[in-house]
Amino acid sequence: MAEEKISEKIKGSWEFKTVFFILRVLGVLAFVVYLGMSAPAAFAWGQVFWVRSQPLAQLETIRDRALAADDPMLLTNWVQRRPMFESDEIMQRLEPDSGKIGSLLFLRYARYLHQAGQNEEAAFWQLYARYRLRYDALRCGAPDGPETMTMILGFLAQNDVQESIEADDQKLATEIERVLKFDAKYPAENNPSDICPIVQKLSGGNYAMVPRENWAVIRHTLRMVTELSIKEMQGEKN
Repeated sequence: MAEEKISEKIKGSWEFKTVFFILRVLGVLAFVVYLGMSAPAAFAWGQVFWVRSQPLAQLETIRDRALAADDPMLLTNWVQRRPMFESDEIMQRLEPDSGKIGSLLFLRYARYLHQAGQNEEAAFWQLYARYRLRYDALRCGAPDGPETMTMILGFLAQNDVQESIEADDQKLATEIERVLKFDAKYPAENNPSDICPIVQKLSGGNYAMVPRENWAVIRHTLRMVTELSIKEMQGEKN
């Protein structure tokens, strides 16, 4: 009985109540912090679940919406949340609009092909993505210096096949010619606004996007410089 009275006395003291209150507050704060940390991941998984619950035919609707709004990330985000095994069909459906879609989708496709063991095609799409990314970076206002482009292009994942192609000037020239033919068939005219923040972060610069009316000049110049590089590579073997 004496022990029970002592226990009740302790529980009724202001010190005990204060400590108990502090512990409850800390518990609530810990729960709030946990929710705050897990909410972004839960939201991201929710978006993936929502996109994957839609039929693949929804791709055309998302594409049209993205092109109408001149918002490349709308399409990029939707495609990146789809299962990788759909990549072939997605790119087949998007091929007529290749010039209008963002560079990041080509990187994703190259990664899928590499995982599927289609290394030659993976190398081409990665080279095409690099070419498109360079065009994006120039329109974002980044200088076309070797150091700048090395940093920007350096974040692209390499694979053994691409490295072997780049080690052989003849193979590299052939693949780049193929890139230029694809670019000629589907002239790049996408809005690079999804790439510009990446360019600025990687290069450490703060550039102003080039006005749209000057994009054709940049594209023409880039193609000329690329064609000269092809001739130089072919000349080294002749």
